[in-house]
Amino acid sequence: MTGRSRAVVVAMMLWWAVFGCISVSWALGSPWLVNTVLQGEGLRLAQERPTWFVVVVLVSGLVKLGFVVFGFALLRPDVIRVPRWMRLAFGWVSGAMLIAYGIAGSVPAIPTILSGEPLSHYGWWRLVLWMPHFWVGGILVLAATVAYLRWSRPAAAASAVHAGPAGR
Repeated sequence: MTGRSRAVVVAMMLWWAVFGCISVSWALGSPWLVNTVLQGEGLRLAQERPTWFVVVVLVSGLVKLGFVVFGFALLRPDVIRVPRWMRLAFGWVSGAMLIAYGIAGSVPAIPTILSGEPLSHYGWWRLVLWMPHFWVGGILVLAATVAYLRWSRPAAAASAVHAGPAGR
């Protein structure tokens, strides 16, 4: 994999490592930024920490950290042996779903902003950090998938593409 392609995959891995570690820290009891991501009943649950809630937060952190493993699978297909088509399918589907989720979570704030009404403290954090973390993360997953697609193209297909019609 070329330096630029590797950098895209590493950027995706770092992005998801940061947000995955934040989620795991919440599951372990850290109150850092919890009031920016939850409000009302959700914030109360985060403070009371019922087991099922801790498990949900922990699983969400582990899923985010799973994108680090996905990055290693793209960088080192000789170590993490998964068929090429599975890596590509996972990248395309998860990247598109992350973008859709992030945008769907960001869109409700737009009418409030356009109407001139003030956005709540929670609303600003959601608009500026928590929802973009999903759609930017999704773009990074798609970019890493494209980098892997180009790098891992089977030799016969790659030479036919570069040879052009005369070379076939």
